[in-house]
Amino acid sequence: ERMPPRFRNFRQWKQQSQSFEDLAMWSDINVTLTETDDRASLKPERIEAGRASANFFPLLGVSVALGRNFSEEEMQPGNGLTAILTDELYRSRFSSQPDILNKFIRVDGKQCRVVGVLRRGFRLPSFWEGAERKDPKLWLPIDLQQAEKDENMFFNFVFGRLRPGVRLDSAQSEMRVIAERLRKADPEHNTSFGTN
Repeated sequence: ERMPPRFRNFRQWKQQSQSFEDLAMWSDINVTLTETDDRASLKPERIEAGRASANFFPLLGVSVALGRNFSEEEMQPGNGLTAILTDELYRSRFSSQPDILNKFIRVDGKQCRVVGVLRRGFRLPSFWEGAERKDPKLWLPIDLQQAEKDENMFFNFVFGRLRPGVRLDSAQSEMRVIAERLRKADPEHNTSFGTN
């Protein structure tokens, strides 16, 4: 059975692997949207969302149509909450407002400043051999403090970009070696788990 990896493993993969230009992480959540900072009345809406590391969209080669990507600082606690909208949400929920950047929206009761809107057509690849498709409408930066606290929970997805000239089977072999190393270092959480 395939399982999302733990944050602790993701952190070790980034530190130990040589096969990848970079590794990025995201997790899926559901949130409730309510209102904007101009006090416009918005009907509460429950939507699928994602939390992503700051390097997630650059790693995928995905650019924003408006604004900017998340910064590394925004993954740290106390730096204010930010959000990136998908083009679909921007059009359907916010009527393509040209002044949407730097407005505040309310996500699960907390104010989040809109810093970007993704280009139209962005879709995540399907998961579990194509059996499930995640379709977040809103993106938030990963809270590293919370990720550290929940580091033994299996709820993250990891994408990687191979270095030029590195073959997939070579990267898979390296990841299996790292997985065995992690199993020996922390058998309680890594026994019966590996990478594929």
